[in-house]
Amino acid sequence: YQENNPNAVISIYEEEDQGSIVSKPKKRKRGKAEFYINEEDSEKFQYKDLYYISEIKDELNRITTADDVKKLSATKILDYLLSQGLVEERNIDGKFIRVQTDKGLQKGITTIEKVSKAGNPYTLLMYPPEVQKEIVNYFIR
Repeated sequence: YQENNPNAVISIYEEEDQGSIVSKPKKRKRGKAEFYINEEDSEKFQYKDLYYISEIKDELNRITTADDVKKLSATKILDYLLSQGLVEERNIDGKFIRVQTDKGLQKGITTIEKVSKAGNPYTLLMYPPEVQKEIVNYFIR
């Protein structure tokens, strides 16, 4: 094959000054770290009377100065709220609905009802400053 195809590339190598052949080490891709914020970032969080979970997510992604971290997802925040017993998921008429628990109600988590463009009603949870602060503190490293 090499005689018939003298310009074919059959391996890639670097030559050192002494003429010995050294293969290039493969570069490992380093994945991004899980999302976190630095302590000083927490002071930049703009608290509101009530936030949707997506707004909390967006605000946390906006304020982080941590390098090489994944973007925060609403699911990560929801996992925290579930673990703290502030919200739960219930199967109502074959649909999983997020609702606040008694503990969540005591902390001021409220439910609002909305209607989609297609005319379908749905509910969203809204989180007061006390819960916002807990979420912010949870993500501080």
